Amino acid sequence: MTDRDLLACAITLALVACHAPPSAPEPSVHGAAPLSAAAGSEAPRVEADDPDGVESEEGTEGLEAAFDPVSPANVSPAAGLLALEALRELSLMRASRYSHRTRVDEAEGTFDFDCSGLVGYALARAAPDALVALQRATVKRPLAKHFVSFLASLPAGGEGRWRRVARATDLAPGDLIAWLKPDDVSSKNTGHVMIVREAAPLSAPAAGVVFVAVIDSTSVRHGASDSRSRMHASGLGEGTIGLVLDAEGAPVGYQWSRGSRARTHATTIALGRLD
Repeated sequence: MTDRDLLACAITLALVACHAPPSAPEPSVHGAAPLSAAAGSEAPRVEADDPDGVESEEGTEGLEAAFDPVSPANVSPAAGLLALEALRELSLMRASRYSHRTRVDEAEGTFDFDCSGLVGYALARAAPDALVALQRATVKRPLAKHFVSFLASLPAGGEGRWRRVARATDLAPGDLIAWLKPDDVSSKNTGHVMIVREAAPLSAPAAGVVFVAVIDSTSVRHGASDSRSRMHASGLGEGTIGLVLDAEGAPVGYQWSRGSRARTHATTIALGRLD
């Protein structure tokens, strides 16, 4: 059995253990339904409007709601963020659209959000205290640029639940990658943030690029192997990105896909992990 098969088995067991219907739903805040509800209760919905149609700091009431967090025994927060949230969403998804208006209806299997909306939603379920720390250090609705500044500013030993990852080859499932919009990219967004799907290779090839499988929400697919390519869709999905490394193994640029024609974009990139 391969390592990936073992991880899949562990995820399946964790999902079974952690998603039995609770005896009663937890109370909600601001009228938002809890994200894990008993059978027959109202379907969970989270909506937030972005009037400007771009990645925004406003209209994000869903993120601070009293979510029913996923924190099973014997599963680290990082693994929980990945296996019990990002992969859980992928397994439930019937439709997804990249949108600066966040709309999640898990009963319908609808997951509409942008990259920072996805990560904020996942953090709110998997590690709400870590999300609160991020919000207190940045803004109520953190964008890609806020993830970059927060992760890059963490001390060497970390702070609270958060740890900075220095080298791309140290990335593990559930870690976060965030970068600022490069000068050579035309976009109104501040950058991009994603969840690591699989551990990065232990060493980079001679070219100094390490390829990492990620889960994110995007309007531009990560090449032909991207899960969204089969459905010609945007929004929530899986793909592979390349991180360009310096001599110490720190990322200093990225490639959007692993295709032979993928361009390298130099920019500020930060890596982080939850303890």
